[in-house]
Amino acid sequence: MFRIFGLSYNKIRMVAPAIGGAFGDKLEVTVEPAAAVLSRMTGKPVKAEYNRKESILSTRVRHASVNYVKTGFMKDGTLKAVDFKVYTNTGAMRGYGSPRVYFGWQRQMQKIADFLRMDMADLQMKNMVDPDSCDSIFHKPRGNPRPKDCLKRAPELIDYEACLKEQEATRNIDIVSRRQSICCGGTLLSGLCRGPL
Repeated sequence: MFRIFGLSYNKIRMVAPAIGGAFGDKLEVTVEPAAAVLSRMTGKPVKAEYNRKESILSTRVRHASVNYVKTGFMKDGTLKAVDFKVYTNTGAMRGYGSPRVYFGWQRQMQKIADFLRMDMADLQMKNMVDPDSCDSIFHKPRGNPRPKDCLKRAPELIDYEACLKEQEATRNIDIVSRRQSICCGGTLLSGLCRGPL
């Protein structure tokens, strides 16, 4: 703010509640300068607040990337091989939960589901790890991961069938804003998939 307004540090006061980690729209300056300008113009405190949609559309914490994904799979949807490359120019440790990897991976899974004429949730379920399974590469126990439990519950919580019907009814209207799907993420792709990828 001192650079924007040409003020010294002791002339700037910002108040923010304890909000946890700096993930999402809390890490970089986005709406703060506008709030500061309004405050200076009115001489009153200004509260700026984004809802989830506004945060996604209006902030810039997800940097551009290019994903190259090549996947081998069986006719029943069983994944057999993955070659995945992500190119980005964001420096080290700027992934905030690896969204670029999960976005690319889930887009690829949707393409596979479409190609096989298979429901995305069914394709995800088919390739997820089971509780108490072993890692297929290192042959070590994974513990008790339960992504399948989450995937079984998610369609109920969002009324997935109704979402799919709406998607089909609006398919030719606006494919970008009307596409519905079930996507999954985790700490490692191999932690969600059952085979040696």
